[in-house]
Amino acid sequence: HEGPGKVSWSSPPARLTPCSVEPLPRPAGWWVSPGEGPHWSLPICGPRGRLGPSMEPGLPAVVSVLGPVALDPGPHGVGPATLLRDRLLGDGRMAWGVAADEIEEEVTMERLWDLRLNPAAVPSNLLLSSVPDAVAETRRLVGTTGSAVVVDCTPHDEGRNPRGLVLVAREVPGLTVVMGAQPPREAPTDAEAVAAALVRELMVGVGLVPPVPVPGGALHCARAGVIGEIAVGKAGAASETLLSEEVVVLRGAGMAQRQTGAPLILSVPRDASPLLVLDAITTARNGGAALNRTVLAGVDIQDLDAGLRALLADGLRLCVGGFGESYVLHQSLGLGRLPLRDDELAREMATLVAEGAAAPSQLIPSMHLRMKTQLVRYGGHGYGHVHGSLVCRTLKQQQLSDGQVSAMCHTGDELLRWWNPPPMPEPVARKSVCSWCGKQFVYDDNEHFSKFDFEYCKSSCLRKHRKANFEPRREQGGGGGGGGS
Repeated sequence: HEGPGKVSWSSPPARLTPCSVEPLPRPAGWWVSPGEGPHWSLPICGPRGRLGPSMEPGLPAVVSVLGPVALDPGPHGVGPATLLRDRLLGDGRMAWGVAADEIEEEVTMERLWDLRLNPAAVPSNLLLSSVPDAVAETRRLVGTTGSAVVVDCTPHDEGRNPRGLVLVAREVPGLTVVMGAQPPREAPTDAEAVAAALVRELMVGVGLVPPVPVPGGALHCARAGVIGEIAVGKAGAASETLLSEEVVVLRGAGMAQRQTGAPLILSVPRDASPLLVLDAITTARNGGAALNRTVLAGVDIQDLDAGLRALLADGLRLCVGGFGESYVLHQSLGLGRLPLRDDELAREMATLVAEGAAAPSQLIPSMHLRMKTQLVRYGGHGYGHVHGSLVCRTLKQQQLSDGQVSAMCHTGDELLRWWNPPPMPEPVARKSVCSWCGKQFVYDDNEHFSKFDFEYCKSSCLRKHRKANFEPRREQGGGGGGGGS
């Protein structure tokens, strides 16, 4: 690694094989990583999930599950609508303390009121497993916004589904799906191992067996485009210190961000101790994380202490979740209160901007969509709620300008860009010896003189050797046949 987002390889990385698209077309003007064959190929994908045009080395790209993408600026030239922490597929039963086998009952109209009081009243409400549903819902989003980026940060234990995310991205033109890199499932003991696992998911990807058919071939892996989310602390717990495994993961995440430049997303419970929150961010920074590339989710925006405000002043970003929520939070999570309304959340965000505590681009609105009743099919607001007229109008009613609202809602172009194509290697000069005159010369694959197994530094040497019936060379001491390399 050579700095954030820059990678160079001195030899072909065999373990990159799963990330190739086979067969990879190579029309003129496309950028293909060095080397021959698909094992070295890292395709550049367009906003529709298809292989796209060349990207110049040094121009950072967003990494989607289909590969690096050049984001569509959208109809208004402000970049795609960005949903930073909204789930496409996942299983939230464990997070809500529901057994995995409690899923017999389906979500129906008769249970909607119960689900407003307790989202876990019907366990299947917490399970988003339908790819067709995700496709239909995100098509609505793209139909409203023109183009969109959805960052799915589902962790391992809540059903992260790389294959499903690839299928959704493949089927919805205009949609870019970004997956979060996750630390190893087993209890971590070494920060370097955690960093290596995260970097592998960012640079190589998560294997897809069997491969997923995509335009141009078959995709063997789904690449992650952000780190996280890394969850810290438990809801209802009064702990003010990190667990030992949390320290290891946070340090590893910080190291992975320093090596790649990918954004890091941390999450804490809404009732987390301020000391725990500050400790988590400090630990990630000690590993090398940059605050302006770090997003903190889950904090109560109404209750930001001085320490967190100081971190905002240094560039930390907040993902402000809860837009569109209309249920009483689960009593077992120790919260048992109504969430803030959209206008209250918007007012808190506008206050932070007016006070100079945060720039608009540091405050990212989110629904934290994670259950069926938030989908349009089940009577919810769907993925388009934040970028629909309601939230935009609500934000503008708080004396925020169009530019400030755009900076909050279209973060993809700035926050999610980090990957740079590896620089093309310098050509390796292959030297040879003229079979006639014995002089050493640089062998040019595009322009050289050869006959049989002989190589010549110039055409006159070839003519002389032909006149000698290709006998051993006679100039400069003679000697035998073929040239070396």
